[in-house]
Amino acid sequence: MNKANLDWEKKILFHIASLGDVDLFDYWLNEKNLNFFIQDENEYTTLDYAIRYGHTDLINYLEKKKKEYYSLFFLADIGNVTAFNSWLIRKKLNINVQNEDGDSLLHYVARRGNIGLVMDLLKKGIIISKNKKKRTALLDAYASNQTKIATEITKIVVQRNSIKNIPIHKTDQIDNQEQQKLDKLVVDFKQYLRKKYLVRNTFSFPAKHTRRANALIIAVRYCKSINEFINLLNNQLNLCKGNVVNPIPIRKDLIDKRWSERIKNKFSDPNKSLFYKTIYTFRRDWFSGNAINPHKVGSAFYR
Repeated sequence: MNKANLDWEKKILFHIASLGDVDLFDYWLNEKNLNFFIQDENEYTTLDYAIRYGHTDLINYLEKKKKEYYSLFFLADIGNVTAFNSWLIRKKLNINVQNEDGDSLLHYVARRGNIGLVMDLLKKGIIISKNKKKRTALLDAYASNQTKIATEITKIVVQRNSIKNIPIHKTDQIDNQEQQKLDKLVVDFKQYLRKKYLVRNTFSFPAKHTRRANALIIAVRYCKSINEFINLLNNQLNLCKGNVVNPIPIRKDLIDKRWSERIKNKFSDPNKSLFYKTIYTFRRDWFSGNAINPHKVGSAFYR
């Protein structure tokens, strides 16, 4: 994956965090294998965004996930391979996570000299990344006089960069016919969401519907294949059935049915809606010059 695509995927994650959609956030974080401790250019985290915009459900989700990752780093620090792998698998965590300092799990175990866990992480294909100090786990191993670990990491680096082990990556491009089908699916879906859930009197429609519609419109714009588009909608609304190559056209009545089943928000008074309170707070803070970024809660209607 090139850097431009990764940057866009990160930006989408922050946008979803500002909208407060827990389901879509969880899907995007795991589908794209993004780092949980990801930070924007101002070093704000997704948790900072959720707190800033008052999304209680997302805050609770992020706090729980944060504790799970802290526990993973703790187990890496201890060096118990069995306990580490059990927690990693049970909680479905990303092995390539990097904490607030940019340290990976490999950084932790390389410094501590736990050769068993180092070998296990390398076999799992962990990325040898740099932390905020621009140091790799290999450099940390040398600095900590962990010669054996440094040797093993060096072997993996050489092996991964040898010609015979360079993987043949499938191109991200799709043929023109599939691209046309994808474009039509995305356009039809966005148009229906805008008409049904956005082009309405703001104070006569449930807030969570509007927030979900905005988040989904942002997400589908960056689907790079029909398969990815279908996976997204299946995860969020369980919409698409049938063959991936020739998907059944999305039925609007099915969207409405699944939408109402998944979203249980029946606010009759907009003042009781967390979403509207967020909008009011944003406007007040924006005019007083305290907003983080006015684009973070922008409507997807004109995107």
